[in-house]
Amino acid sequence: MRREEQALQNKVSFNRAFFRLKQQIAKMDFYADKAAYSGNDVAYTYCSEAEISTKLEPVLFEHGFAMMFGQRQEADRVVAEVTLIHEDGHEEKREYS
Repeated sequence: MRREEQALQNKVSFNRAFFRLKQQIAKMDFYADKAAYSGNDVAYTYCSEAEISTKLEPVLFEHGFAMMFGQRQEADRVVAEVTLIHEDGHEEKREYS
């Protein structure tokens, strides 16, 4: 029972900190410093991992968060894994392919 209560408290702490984090991130500016081309034309621009990391990591740490990244191969696709960890022990994982 104590383990379940602690897990719930950690999740509550994660959610509160995440809400404050999102409020701060919403005020930040990120610049598209990379481009993808279609022939000689720019198809779209995007933020590099370096651009995002440089600006986002200090804010994550300020709110008690850290991120881990991984990837794995599944048949004919690569799955990217992103885990957001809070200092109180709760974590959330998302996968993209």
